[in-house]
Amino acid sequence: MKYYLKKGMFWTKKENEIIVYYTNSSLRKGIRSSDNEKLFQLLTILSEPKTYSELVEASPFEKKENLDATLSYLLSKGYIAVQERDSQKVENRVRSFVDSIPNVSYNDYSLSIEKTHICIIGTGTAGSYIPECLIKLGLNRFTLIDPDKVEENNLYAQNFSFRDVGRYKVEVLKHKYENEFKTSNITAIIRQLSNYEDLKRAVALEEIDYLALCADNNTLIIDVLENIFLDFPNIKIIISGYAVFQQHCYLIDRETNASISKEIKQNVSTLNELDEVIVENSGVIFDSLFSAISISKIIFDHVLNINSPQIAKADFLNNRYFIGNEDEYKIYEEYEHRFTGQTVL
Repeated sequence: MKYYLKKGMFWTKKENEIIVYYTNSSLRKGIRSSDNEKLFQLLTILSEPKTYSELVEASPFEKKENLDATLSYLLSKGYIAVQERDSQKVENRVRSFVDSIPNVSYNDYSLSIEKTHICIIGTGTAGSYIPECLIKLGLNRFTLIDPDKVEENNLYAQNFSFRDVGRYKVEVLKHKYENEFKTSNITAIIRQLSNYEDLKRAVALEEIDYLALCADNNTLIIDVLENIFLDFPNIKIIISGYAVFQQHCYLIDRETNASISKEIKQNVSTLNELDEVIVENSGVIFDSLFSAISISKIIFDHVLNINSPQIAKADFLNNRYFIGNEDEYKIYEEYEHRFTGQTVL
């Protein structure tokens, strides 16, 4: 067991004050002690993980009880943490980021993500980038479902290259991430899903925590939303889609399912009432990356229970971006309407 300083919080010493979160004015705070020089010396020592015996030997304090009291204070404030095992270099950035969040422990986060299983249906525009974002946040259990092979017209919007053309998308992603990130555990399923029953036959849904519906199939999405919470009330559904210059993501649970399902059905009904349509898929890298980042942030926040984002929206022409919960979105929408005279998205 080793103690270590949460260095990502950005510590400085200036005159008679130690400042934490120095580069973030909304979080910045000052610390004053009876001996700031010795306190900062201890923080410097803790910049690299140390066992208690190593700290006793290197301590700037003359009395052991002063060291114990200082460690106790730093632990209570969340400024230092205890590392149960030696961390791998690959996870240091994630550890530093997570540890910088007030009142959050990387140790708790790592335990949570070990059990988190994400299933992604449709590994095209949004779905092809989601694993990369989540893997680089430390998650490693994925099930990917898609029947399609990589085509050249996919390359500028999806996470594939010319060498992948002609290969199944899910197999490309499985090979890519299991080879590049040795901890990744990916199940690749080459299958066309038509409805909820197909999904139940393809995946053990009782093992899934987050189900990302990224397939371009409104019939499948509606059928899943109408049925899945009856069987699996605790699962979280994420849907992602795009229109002209616009991108949206929703987190759906049992409580929010009815209202969002109604909205999706209304949109589909409106499109079905049109006599004729001429359209070409205009989804590009903006749609892919915005969705992947938004979905990853939504899952990250929910795993840590630090926020409750439910909606992410972007307008790439007017440069309007939002991520948050429904109440926050109503305030944002009202603000935009009041000052621009336009309805948001």
